[in-house]
Amino acid sequence: MVKFLLIIIMLLTSSHNLLADHSVLVSGSTTVYETFFKETEEQLNSESGLKFVFRNNNSLDGLTDLLTGRAHVAMISAPLELLLKKISPELAAKGKQVHELLLRNVRLLVIVHPSNPVTRITTKQLQQIYLGQVRNWKELGGRDASILPLVPPKGAATRELFQKEILSDQPWGEEVINIRKTSIMAVAVAEITDAVGIVSDIFIKTSHKVSLVESDRSIIRPLTLVTTQPADPAFQALKTFLEHHFGLALPRLQERF
Repeated sequence: MVKFLLIIIMLLTSSHNLLADHSVLVSGSTTVYETFFKETEEQLNSESGLKFVFRNNNSLDGLTDLLTGRAHVAMISAPLELLLKKISPELAAKGKQVHELLLRNVRLLVIVHPSNPVTRITTKQLQQIYLGQVRNWKELGGRDASILPLVPPKGAATRELFQKEILSDQPWGEEVINIRKTSIMAVAVAEITDAVGIVSDIFIKTSHKVSLVESDRSIIRPLTLVTTQPADPAFQALKTFLEHHFGLALPRLQERF
């Protein structure tokens, strides 16, 4: 703890550009926020002496906030290259000069209600479900009931990555239901008998009554912080906090050219 505080003091006294009275906005992925900052936000602010404000909406909004100067740091949970293709060419050009800090990787999982007898779905079948080509569980060996495919909201990295990797960027089927927030996917599936959902493994809690469905493919997604100013004391304070609080051995930042 003493070492952490000394590092923070050095960072704060090494630059006249940091205004401690101003908030440091960190915007983007719900997955990144829930994993690293939901339970530690108050401690981060207390130990750093700064005021970090988190806007946990989705990866695309976070990246847009960063590139338009509204946020100091973006939280993203899909490959940066994928997200840059979803924004305007002008902003995408700016995105080629950002720095990425990989925090960890997580897996995307397929979940169903615990009463659902289906325990395995192939990638092809999952694609057919979300394209609206397979609409009844009996087609997959389950009961005679309509499939209710749930997806995270537009802009969410889970949604963008799934559409690219599983749907090959084809449009979603008409039966797909958009939920309000990525983090409540497991809760929604637990309450809807015939639903199927896609969710990061970090959102599966023991209290959630859902069943994991085996698949023939594993999708890994990165949880990353992105900045345009890696030397900024506020960003360095954030990085140092993550290293000490979570025991992360974070690499040097990657710059894109």
